[in-house]
Amino acid sequence: MQFRHYKTVICLIILCLPMTAIGQLTLEDAIENARTHAPINPLTQISKQTLNLQLKKLATHNRPQLTINGQATYQSDVTKINIDIPGMMLNPLSKDQYKITTTLNQNLYDGGQIALNKKIAHTAQMLEQNEVELALEKIQYQIIQLFFSVLEIDAQLKVIMTSRQSLSSSLKQLSASIEQGIALPSQQLELQAALLELDQQIIQLEASKKQAMQTMRLLTNADLSSDDTLVRPSSTTYAKQISADKYNLRRYDHQLQLTQQQFDLSQKTFNPTVGLFVQAGYGRPALNFLNNGFDPFYLVGIRMRWNFSHIYTKSLDKEISRINMQKISIKKETQLLTDQIELHKNQIEINKIKNIISQDNTLIRLRSQITKTAMAQLNNGTLSSADYIQIFNKEKNAREHLELHTIQLLKFQYIARHLSGLYMSDHKL
Repeated sequence: MQFRHYKTVICLIILCLPMTAIGQLTLEDAIENARTHAPINPLTQISKQTLNLQLKKLATHNRPQLTINGQATYQSDVTKINIDIPGMMLNPLSKDQYKITTTLNQNLYDGGQIALNKKIAHTAQMLEQNEVELALEKIQYQIIQLFFSVLEIDAQLKVIMTSRQSLSSSLKQLSASIEQGIALPSQQLELQAALLELDQQIIQLEASKKQAMQTMRLLTNADLSSDDTLVRPSSTTYAKQISADKYNLRRYDHQLQLTQQQFDLSQKTFNPTVGLFVQAGYGRPALNFLNNGFDPFYLVGIRMRWNFSHIYTKSLDKEISRINMQKISIKKETQLLTDQIELHKNQIEINKIKNIISQDNTLIRLRSQITKTAMAQLNNGTLSSADYIQIFNKEKNAREHLELHTIQLLKFQYIARHLSGLYMSDHKL
């Protein structure tokens, strides 16, 4: 008896000792860490740098453009003046002629092509950024699935451990009955086999939890282990309709915008262009074709160019653009329908689990009353402690099932929030 007393005291001391702190991780932190450490993130900065370079390149089109041209030709004939003019001797031009020129062009009006090309560059950059956000969206969805799978596994382990405790208690009671000759040894084997099956489930669940934690560790770059605690999130709001700002839908909006801008650019080619030019050169002959010697020369003027050749393809370009935009719109509607179906299926799961939780609460009330009655019977000596433990564990099991179903409800709520696109306003759920 004295030894048992010491054991009790030692156990109490151990329980009172401060336990080693175990790391905790919230769903919000897990998602934020995963987004921050995603390998695709550098593409955002690269895309911005590319856009800035493209805009700088387009801006140079408004700067003076310098060109240098040179030519040497030999022609079969030259202009001749077969008139004798007293006091003047006109030498015929040489058939070999040479010319080198430097021309400076300054754009005054390009028909709006540069401005529209800048808009196209911005739209293309938004499309690239949208692809980055789509990749981050997939990572976010993966984190939600992994996070709640760990919470579900923990809840399932509690349920199994309670069942195991009940079986262990029954096994002890059965062993006593076998010794008294009341029960058969085969019954004991059945319970032992059931315990082994529960142990196998525990091994499988713990392995699944370890795998999920390792995957989250890779995605979040956090030092996670199976001993770390995931904080169960609180209930969240969610929508039953798909948000128009969802990334996989905005992608099609950007594609429509880009297609329209490209068509508008093709129409800009019908506009005239106007510019100044200065040309200086040296050659034989120069501007004075009566002089067969080498001379410098220059020209200053304004130049207009109006190309009407695109008129043959204008209607075709318009029809091609219309068809391409129609294809994009069809893809968007298809994506919207797919997302809405997924959201609807998720809502069915939410409603189902809510009904199960309602039954869980009713079952807990019933089990609680049964446990109170069993406690009174135990105190009166009309119920054995083993039978009471069985009854108590059933109530405990019902409460643990409620916790499991509550976690499942939270999971589908957060999935609904993700599927609807509400995370657009805030990356944190």
